[in-house]
Amino acid sequence: MLKPQDIMILLKIVAMQQREWKYSEAALELAMSPSEVHSGVKRLKKCMLLTEFSIDTGASVYKRHLPDTKALKEFMRYGLSHVFPAQLTGVARGIPTSYGFANLFEGFAYDSSFIPVWEYQSGEYNGVGLKPLYPSAPQAAVNDFTLYEMLALTDALRSGDRLLQNTAWQKFQTLIGE
Repeated sequence: MLKPQDIMILLKIVAMQQREWKYSEAALELAMSPSEVHSGVKRLKKCMLLTEFSIDTGASVYKRHLPDTKALKEFMRYGLSHVFPAQLTGVARGIPTSYGFANLFEGFAYDSSFIPVWEYQSGEYNGVGLKPLYPSAPQAAVNDFTLYEMLALTDALRSGDRLLQNTAWQKFQTLIGE
């Protein structure tokens, strides 16, 4: 039922920290179409990862979409790597992700001399290509640093490496809060 872009949409909503947003705005920031975002929100609500609230001010009614943080954490910890496993693509030039994101994984020792990167035309790093959760993830990450951090941690959580997953999990919980 869930699609990879739905996780990216959910993380974007988390990154927006409960500010008001429109589908067209989120779509632009995610480099997706508004209909993709709308469909993703519907799937996220159906899977109970997102809740819709209506706020009646008397003059008008506003709808807000809030992530179910507990369900999000549960899915990210135990389901993500089974549903959307990381896929390596070979040597590539792009932007760092997973443990290649130095700020998040400072001090994390890994045997490979190549860091994982999302292939990206204006990327400045050479490494082993890691297929992003969704093709527009690199562009969305460039537009939103908080989302970039969450997507890099998501890639680490998608890996098959337990040590990397555990390290990413600790950082993900800190970033998400609650």
